Amino acid sequence: MRRFTLLALALLWQTSSVRAEGAINTNETPYAIGGYDPVAYFADGKPARGKPEHVAPFRGAHWLFASAEHRTLFVANPERYLPQYDRYCAYGVSRGYLVKVDPAAFTIRGDKLYLNYSLDIRSQWLADVAERIRSADRLFPTLKH
Repeated sequence: MRRFTLLALALLWQTSSVRAEGAINTNETPYAIGGYDPVAYFADGKPARGKPEHVAPFRGAHWLFASAEHRTLFVANPERYLPQYDRYCAYGVSRGYLVKVDPAAFTIRGDKLYLNYSLDIRSQWLADVAERIRSADRLFPTLKH
């Protein structure tokens, strides 16, 4: 029994350590970006839901892809396709908040994917996107995630 208790405590500590490194924004689903394919934004120019048969783990989250080809592209170079700010709303980060996203509210700028809370918020983001990016880049490291 004692061995089981020690094992349980070790697993709990290990899980806590992973969470302490930074929460993955999954939009309260089992998948990063709420199950949307990060490669589709670049390859197709629009959001696409991923499929459970095309899944890849990365940085403590499960990522879904619309096709095996998209999964292969991501696995070969995940940093290329990751949304900025650990998958939190870019506008929210620029204002000092960690907010969930609507996968349909996206912008690609300088080969980087930015997600926003809603299409209305994306309009505000786009009104001064260069300044918002500077602000988000400066604030994001200070936010608890």
